[in-house]
Amino acid sequence: MATQKPEKYKNEIASLVQTFNLSLEEIKNVYPDYKLGTDTKSFLNDKKYLNSVKGNINKLQNDLLHDIETTREKIIALNDKLTILDDKNSSLTREYNSLNNQGLAAAGELKDQEFIARQIYIKNIILFLVIVINSWLYYKNSI
Repeated sequence: MATQKPEKYKNEIASLVQTFNLSLEEIKNVYPDYKLGTDTKSFLNDKKYLNSVKGNINKLQNDLLHDIETTREKIIALNDKLTILDDKNSSLTREYNSLNNQGLAAAGELKDQEFIARQIYIKNIILFLVIVINSWLYYKNSI
């Protein structure tokens, strides 16, 4: 049985309370005749109807309690799922942060390697110029 919405219970309770009050009012009106023995049938019918209304109220109460328990079980199940997802999310967040930090470290390492490569390139150019100049001076002095 699917759980009912609170509005439905509210409407059913209001209807049953109104019916119960009307039934009590009717019993109050026919009770004197019942005690005098002039109209026992109306009183017994009203009493039977009142018991029927009480039975409907008890059934509604049982349905409401059942729906409350069902809803509680669903909430517990959802809470358990949320706990599992939260744990998984925490684990994935840690892994993401670790990978992000590794990416930042790799980017820094790349910048360092590029800087070192540029330094070596400049040193090689300077060395080449020194060799060319020395060779030119040597050639010029030997002539």
